[in-house]
Amino acid sequence: MNMLQNSILVTAILILFSCNSFKKFIIGPLTFEIPNNWIIVPTNGIDSQTGYLIMGNKDTLYYDLGYYSNSLTEPKNLKLIPKKFSNKIDSSFVDMTNIIFVEDNKLDYDLYYKQNVTFKNIGKYQLKLVFPRRPGIGITGLHIDSLSNSLIGRMKFTIYANNLPLEFQNQALEIFEKVQINKSHN
Repeated sequence: MNMLQNSILVTAILILFSCNSFKKFIIGPLTFEIPNNWIIVPTNGIDSQTGYLIMGNKDTLYYDLGYYSNSLTEPKNLKLIPKKFSNKIDSSFVDMTNIIFVEDNKLDYDLYYKQNVTFKNIGKYQLKLVFPRRPGIGITGLHIDSLSNSLIGRMKFTIYANNLPLEFQNQALEIFEKVQINKSHN
């Protein structure tokens, strides 16, 4: 191998390893291993630690560590109405936010929710993982309800993104599942 080939090989190996290297993202008692090319941007929350992570594809994961963090629970107040009645509802008098007009034979509410939810335990903590039923349409996120308790309430953590492409949805979920919780909080 000549000098030029060696140089190209070394450069390729360095690029390969730098693309696959990770850094720590620490917030409160939580530690995540995130790709080096993700950018951490803290913001000023009123009563919590907030911010966002810019992923390699420029999608954004928003995070919130505080007493009022979003639980990522999908609203269960959908109203399924057969399409044949759609022209009989006056939207100036009815809140149409959670109304879905459906075929008469598709009145199963589970067909219309956007999210899947799974739970995983790490020590005494329960992680709620949320991901879209159809990749690219919905929320990908993690919620931990009770990191600690105080007179104010329960300290919670949420991190999520909307409408991630499948590759980044899977990457985010893998990172969420490997979160480490500081032993002093166990």
